[in-house]
Amino acid sequence: MLVRGFHSAWITIKGHRILLECRSGFPGEIMEFTARLAVEICDNRIDSSGRARGKKARVVGVYFNDKAYVTTVTMASTEKEDCELEGLLTDTLGNIFQGRPFDVQVIIVERGNETSDSYDHMEYLSSKVLESFDLKPLRGA
Repeated sequence: MLVRGFHSAWITIKGHRILLECRSGFPGEIMEFTARLAVEICDNRIDSSGRARGKKARVVGVYFNDKAYVTTVTMASTEKEDCELEGLLTDTLGNIFQGRPFDVQVIIVERGNETSDSYDHMEYLSSKVLESFDLKPLRGA
């Protein structure tokens, strides 16, 4: 039986505000490790010439479905080239957690008003992604 209210937790890692969710149960250390790894990959990418890539992408959620035994990592960005993070993170997680299935998705959202004094990129991306998911209290329940 699913218990509402004990399936999620918010964490902040280096400016990434991340919603950890489980279909049933409470998010544990593996989910937090997955989120931390996703943040490190997102923030420390370099291109083929050795230059640091832009830091527009943000990790916004990690969801574990215990019935399907799949972990979904959701990232958001305003830059299309950040879609390359899907393959990079899927391969990295697959090598660390051999045999465990991961679904990584990068959602591209339109730019917000970045010139506004009250604009915060992380808040903007999170709100757009949660809005697009029409987030319910428990997904997959």
